[in-house]
Amino acid sequence: MIEKTGKKPKPRVAMLITSLAGGGAEKAVSMLLQGFDPERYELHLIVNRKEGPYMSLLPSYVQVSEMNAPRLRSAWKAYMRTLRQVRPDVVISHMWENNVLNVIGRRLSGLRFATVLCEHSSISRHRGKGVNIMRRWCYKRADAVVGCSQMMGEELKDILQVPRSLVHVIYNAVLNESFYSRANENVEHYWLQQGPVEAGASNDSWVIEDEVHIADRDEVVASNIPVLLGLGRLSPEKRYDLLIEAVHRLHQRGCKVRALIIGEGAERERLTKLIADKALESWVELPGYASNPLPFLRQADIYVQSSDVEGLPTALIEAVALGTSIVATRTATGTEEVLEGIHSALLVPCDDVEAMANALEKQVMDLAIRRQHNEELNVPSKHIVDHFIAPESIREIAASYVDSLDTQFQRLNKFTLSYVVEQYESLIRDVLKKYGIEENAVSRQL
Repeated sequence: MIEKTGKKPKPRVAMLITSLAGGGAEKAVSMLLQGFDPERYELHLIVNRKEGPYMSLLPSYVQVSEMNAPRLRSAWKAYMRTLRQVRPDVVISHMWENNVLNVIGRRLSGLRFATVLCEHSSISRHRGKGVNIMRRWCYKRADAVVGCSQMMGEELKDILQVPRSLVHVIYNAVLNESFYSRANENVEHYWLQQGPVEAGASNDSWVIEDEVHIADRDEVVASNIPVLLGLGRLSPEKRYDLLIEAVHRLHQRGCKVRALIIGEGAERERLTKLIADKALESWVELPGYASNPLPFLRQADIYVQSSDVEGLPTALIEAVALGTSIVATRTATGTEEVLEGIHSALLVPCDDVEAMANALEKQVMDLAIRRQHNEELNVPSKHIVDHFIAPESIREIAASYVDSLDTQFQRLNKFTLSYVVEQYESLIRDVLKKYGIEENAVSRQL
């Protein structure tokens, strides 16, 4: 807790989030806690439920507190009890309910600490009645509000009327020194493994005119049929139904593609039924959550973002970094910023299955042409790797775009862990100064 006099050599920094389930905001929190210097900060994580795949990635020096409230909206007493135990100097909360809890918890607890609120989803996204009224009241009383994209920063000012002086834009960290080594791990799914070409598939084209019967999967290891990849939580806003319907329309045109949708969530039953209704059981699969989806993304032919809403699409950034071909919906925030200057990526309107099918067909044809000419789909750029990947890493960044190396580096650098941590450290210093705390200079270990 902040005292009116005196200084702490190691400010107590706490992250507040519901859990570390497998979502983009949860991944961002996990990355930040791995990136912050424990010699500079005493690091805490406050969660309602101590669960989720990213829990296992937390460094041992992060102290975890679990509120264990029946519902997050009724967690006031549990949060105040946790605050009195942790006595933080700064609480950085993530997602709107935790942001509201953070501000009101400070007022009710009587403790003095800085509040930094982070939004990870478009503010213009439809919410329940009264949500924006509550957010307007709370966000104006925070010490800083972070949007994870430029457009989200504008929405914070325009829709929630957060004073411009409080709004900061900091992208989520996606790339770290292990990114490319993890991407280079083996892919277990048989569609993405090297092997014999199945009967009926042309060696010269990825557009298959005749129906290919797939009865014995053991015999079908791999083929020239392109694999589309969806990646993320199986939730309504991700609109994987749009991707499934687009695959169905491509098959009706004689353009055979396969699709893997990596993730888990409440939409599994509905999506499984849709796949069966479209008779796509042999063409679309839902393998579930993958602790490391990067090898799938590296090996897939086209990454497909079908979402209606994104804050800052993590998987899209990963696809850019790996040089995977892209078809993406033009969401209100995040997407166009990630794809700025990448002319090979195709953007389509949200909720437009015909536009998505057309874009996918174009990407399939372009990939087939490049394959026929033996063109490299991924052009290595060691120069960029050396800027933000550890020297011992042998994985080279994929850059399939006609840009200068400096342009490629600038595009990706803003999503690196080291850069994002620097932005947050600067923000923490600023909000601590409001409470009379000057951080002792600590040399970062390189």
